Amino acid sequence: MVQNGKIIQDEAEEVLTKLNQGEDIKQEFVQKVEDEWKNFEMPRLMMNWKEIKEIDNSGFIVGSHTHMHKPLLFLDSSQREEELKRSIEILSHKLNKEITHFAYPNGLYDNDCFKMFNNSSLQFVYTTKPGINKQTDSPYEIKRIGSNASDSIGIILMKMYLSIRK
Repeated sequence: MVQNGKIIQDEAEEVLTKLNQGEDIKQEFVQKVEDEWKNFEMPRLMMNWKEIKEIDNSGFIVGSHTHMHKPLLFLDSSQREEELKRSIEILSHKLNKEITHFAYPNGLYDNDCFKMFNNSSLQFVYTTKPGINKQTDSPYEIKRIGSNASDSIGIILMKMYLSIRK
């Protein structure tokens, strides 16, 4: 928790400790937290349409990730289809192009998803599984090699090499 740019973590920990011991939270602490939240601006976690169009126009592939980011594994078949259909429709309309790529939310999926993809414009579907892909692998289970902004070319090459060795 931040107050006037300073962390008041010690006070929050003390309040939580007392709460775990059965004590009530003092109203002044509750008021302090409420006052802080009034001024707190949440960082934006998603791109806006202008940014999405910019990366699309720059040559990056923009793909679907469901409409509401619901993991497909927890949805019935009609809900899965609606999530996929809605996200593809919106992206196709906003970008004025066919959407052919998809990434599983949270990497969760099952074989029933493959049937759904057969009836869509999707050609490539990405998992969170690490590794190298072969031509014989399913286009609905594309593996990836994770990288971070701080990874050097040497680190990325090492990750690729280690993926090939598996």
